[in-house]
Amino acid sequence: MKNFTVYQLQGSDFRDERFKLGFGKDPKALAEKLFNDFSYTLVAEITAPDLNGVFQVGNIGPESYINRIADRMASVSVGDIIEDPETRKTYLVANFGFTELFDMETV
Repeated sequence: MKNFTVYQLQGSDFRDERFKLGFGKDPKALAEKLFNDFSYTLVAEITAPDLNGVFQVGNIGPESYINRIADRMASVSVGDIIEDPETRKTYLVANFGFTELFDMETV
């Protein structure tokens, strides 16, 4: 088990961006731009064995596996970014599965 870091776009200002991250032409480029523009908020650390486990815990629990950092956290869904603590790689939650983004060392 690892403690993955979860970032989300929060607030109605990002409604269009969240839609584009799910259905746009280049969600990877958009996610990287938004992250580099500090649009994402660190919302939680989730203890799970892998990315699929983060998605599951972030949707149905158990709550004891979630360390909430921000005031608000939505369920883990398309457009969220997850950081693997061991590799420091980040992943975009995609329509199906996950898309590798960047290493945190390069940000």
